[in-house]
Amino acid sequence: MKTATRSENVPTEPHFAILVFSSVSIPGDERSRTNPGHGYPAHDVSTVEYTWTLDRAEWEREVSRRMTSAYDRRSFIPVEVTPRKPKVTVSL
Repeated sequence: MKTATRSENVPTEPHFAILVFSSVSIPGDERSRTNPGHGYPAHDVSTVEYTWTLDRAEWEREVSRRMTSAYDRRSFIPVEVTPRKPKVTVSL
């Protein structure tokens, strides 16, 4: 399976994907700790990881592995994807 880090990495043909939802903790800066209300406070940033494959069997094995693993049983959604190319029209 491959991980898409940019929109260009997502295949344009039908494929199988796994969306993994998680978050990253960002610590606050020194100023926010010593002077509350100033600086940048600690916060969490939500993330989504997009992992894909063209092979259905590989996708099913990965979903099964994640369901039976204590660690990888995090919040994820397996999906079958049929990408669409939007068409833009302009008229006056």
